[in-house]
Amino acid sequence: MPRAELIAKAMGTFKYLNPELLPMANSYHRVVLASRAAWLAEPREFPPGRGAQPPLGEGEVRVRNRYFSLDPYMRGRMNDAKSYAAPQMLNETMGGAAVGEVVESRSSQFAVGDTVRGHAGLGLNTASARPRGIGKVDARQIPLSAYLGVVGMPGMTAWYGYKQDHGGQAW
Repeated sequence: MPRAELIAKAMGTFKYLNPELLPMANSYHRVVLASRAAWLAEPREFPPGRGAQPPLGEGEVRVRNRYFSLDPYMRGRMNDAKSYAAPQMLNETMGGAAVGEVVESRSSQFAVGDTVRGHAGLGLNTASARPRGIGKVDARQIPLSAYLGVVGMPGMTAWYGYKQDHGGQAW
């Protein structure tokens, strides 16, 4: 299958996570892994997960995620095999990094409107995230999506590799 067709297929699979198409209702939309893929992942392995949002406990926040990171390591987690990363549990929210906005807070560390990043998984209106699992980011200075790229884990990996291999000196 051509690369463009694979990308279009993947985008269609997750269209139910488009925050612009969903109301902020008291529902939770997420990507779940329903079964293990033999080779190429198919849309049927990622049925939409929906449910009611539980009330927040003391110290918790609710985040409306705007961007998700789909990283190569995630494909390895879809298998139930020994790896450096634990296998993804079936019928649970797919793990992964996301950035978004706090829409409800019962934490003194976060206010409604704060922009944050964390590993809440691939879901909108993440149910309840403990504040120590997320961190504030400044979306006024740097685009929110960049916190999953050049100023996120991929960028930090590149910076670390450059510092280790070249001591920070010019090529």
